[in-house]
Amino acid sequence: MTFKNSVSDYGSLSRFLHWTIALLVFIMFSTGISLNIVTTGVKTILLQVHIGCGLLTFAIVIPGIVWSFIGSKPDPPSMLKSTRLFTFKAIHLALYPGILILTISGIGILITSELGWPLTDISPDMISRNLPPVSAHGVMFKIQFILVMLHIGGVFSYQLFKEDVLHRMGINWLNRKK
Repeated sequence: MTFKNSVSDYGSLSRFLHWTIALLVFIMFSTGISLNIVTTGVKTILLQVHIGCGLLTFAIVIPGIVWSFIGSKPDPPSMLKSTRLFTFKAIHLALYPGILILTISGIGILITSELGWPLTDISPDMISRNLPPVSAHGVMFKIQFILVMLHIGGVFSYQLFKEDVLHRMGINWLNRKK
């Protein structure tokens, strides 16, 4: 596997960025949803993990965006029809800005709640739910969640019914040709 992307596969840097961001987004989705359900003392830990992962994601997404502009991209999967190709490109194009908007609105929540540093001293009770960034964060979460589900659903649908695409991101154990 090479560092750079090839015509058919993503390179090690793209794979690292993709799977790291995917893991962090999964953790943020899980902790964010849990924050609205849980009522016990674990809420503070959930919030701190959520904020920490959000800041780390932001730090990783910036190089990911830069790499997507300066690095070459593999060709789209060969059997994508025009409608599905448009959807493929649109979802990929929307995912990164969605992460940035969620991060910026999350930082906006911290700033408008007048929370200080260090972040380990933050508890959910310190955040006002009536702030505009809270509403923006909630709406953008729903949009981003739908985009992620469409992305995952599209990949697995294509993997199961068309051709092996997961190998492009380093997952070879679901290869259809075996």
